[in-house]
Amino acid sequence: MAVLLKKMGEELTEELSLQLIGKYVHVPTNMHMSREEDGEEEVNIWFGGCVAGIEKAVIAFDYENQEFREEALTFTNFLLTDGMGYTLNSLKSEVFEVTKEEFEVLLADHLATQTAEIEAEKKLREAAEEIGRTEESE
Repeated sequence: MAVLLKKMGEELTEELSLQLIGKYVHVPTNMHMSREEDGEEEVNIWFGGCVAGIEKAVIAFDYENQEFREEALTFTNFLLTDGMGYTLNSLKSEVFEVTKEEFEVLLADHLATQTAEIEAEKKLREAAEEIGRTEESE
């Protein structure tokens, strides 16, 4: 059964991060700001998997303004056994510990949803092409 380890609004601690090494996690909420051409947008970069390790980055340079900050920012990245790495938002995230079996179910559900979405998009494209051919022949 999934166990909530970190709630939204709670600070991620280094102690908790280290305790997750070797365990399966599901992070359904992990909010980050994404810079787009027309401004910024908050996006959810969710993830799950077995934690291989953590990486801590302390960055004092503000790349956007090209100057050093008075106070450095600290980021924690979760490195997973599948080779992926994800930066966890220290406050705007929630972390669950799951069993390997629960993770496999989550993954299977996600892949099934992804497959269904791809099939639906394919059918829409085919229908649009058919409408286009019908209109051209009239």
